[in-house]
Amino acid sequence: MTARLFALLNISFSCSIWVKRGLTLTFIAASFSAQSAPAEMGSITVTSSNASTGSASGTYIAAGSGATGRFTLVRNENIGYNNSAEITPASGTRTNGIEIRNDSNTSIDRDKFKYTFTITPDDNASIHTIKVGQASYSIGGNSEIARQTLSFTQNSQISTPAQATIRNNPNVSYFYNAMGDYFMGKKLAGNSFSSNNMVTLPQLRFDSSIGGDSGLYYYGITALNGSGNSSSFTPTTNSSGQVSFASGQKRGTLPPMPTFTNILKETSTSPNNQTTYRALNVNDIIANNSSYVSYGIANADSNYVLAVKNAKTVTLTYEGIMRGNSAIEADVVGETYNEWISFGVESEPLYYVFSGTVFNDNGGNTNPQVNNSGYFNGIFDTVSESGISNSTIKLVDCNNSDIVYASENLPMTGVGQYQLRTPIANLSGKNTVCLIEENSTNTYPIRTTI
Repeated sequence: MTARLFALLNISFSCSIWVKRGLTLTFIAASFSAQSAPAEMGSITVTSSNASTGSASGTYIAAGSGATGRFTLVRNENIGYNNSAEITPASGTRTNGIEIRNDSNTSIDRDKFKYTFTITPDDNASIHTIKVGQASYSIGGNSEIARQTLSFTQNSQISTPAQATIRNNPNVSYFYNAMGDYFMGKKLAGNSFSSNNMVTLPQLRFDSSIGGDSGLYYYGITALNGSGNSSSFTPTTNSSGQVSFASGQKRGTLPPMPTFTNILKETSTSPNNQTTYRALNVNDIIANNSSYVSYGIANADSNYVLAVKNAKTVTLTYEGIMRGNSAIEADVVGETYNEWISFGVESEPLYYVFSGTVFNDNGGNTNPQVNNSGYFNGIFDTVSESGISNSTIKLVDCNNSDIVYASENLPMTGVGQYQLRTPIANLSGKNTVCLIEENSTNTYPIRTTI
């Protein structure tokens, strides 16, 4: 038996089958899940785009099994960003999804944008998955802490429910100018802190905000009242034991009760200032119309992926939620500057397809007792041999032929070609299945399928 894998699993084979004979088919081990990284976002061809409206349309070739379709990108909301959005590719084809860069308008805080990515598959032989990531092409810039709310609809042509899961959420280095010393400062011995320490943890988090207050703050330790430097800084406290910004040095917003005990999120004993945004795990489900939080890292390090299987549309709402930032001396909320987001598509076959031909393997001999090189050689010699009609082909469980996964009755006249299709889910966990060809006549004792 020879076997090949195509976009739809298509196993062809050669074996003699007499009046009723089974053929064992052994599956070739193969994974249809694309690598969990933004590099597997599929090929996007943009035929039309408008930066001022943040819209685009075109075609795609999905990562994975290579299914094809059309897409549209629509910006639904835009607060705190410039009207023009940089879309990559703006035209033509790129092989890593579509990226949208949203540049900040710093005169408005509480930044928010919303995009809807819609696909129309060319056929329903594959399950298409819309993927969400960050910075498919840009290696500059960084993300800020943001709440991302996900809404999606199902591709109604396939009965599998749409479901969003975390595909990838590795440990990454947090970016200081997006996170601040609230996350990255360390308490030293005595009454001293160190600033801007390396922190490497997962980027995507459960959204554990309460009442719309994220409880996340940005500030720089060396902007406080006190003395020292970034490696050892001692803030000055008031009579209540709390610290404050130095005059003209307000870079961010301090959390409630900014004492030595509670100023850092890592070591705080205050219930309103502790680490409650626990990391999401791979395969965690994101419910429709629910949210998660992304922490700030350099775009070059971002490779989280959220995948929405069998989705028709995905709408992503992106809101900055950090209190305070590195550039404005004000109690701003959600100032995110420039933000990148990416959409892509992958696909996996929905069916296994077994196809072949039942033929008279007699080498062209009218007398089957006369042998030649083509006689019973398992090869369909189309010049001298012909297909056989009126057979029944069944795909069955090798241990119980009464369990039939698919069957086809070949017509009374024809060339003997068959094609059996069965959902991949039907053969879950099976390494082998068997093919049975039945024909009630004795006209063709030398019958073979390929």
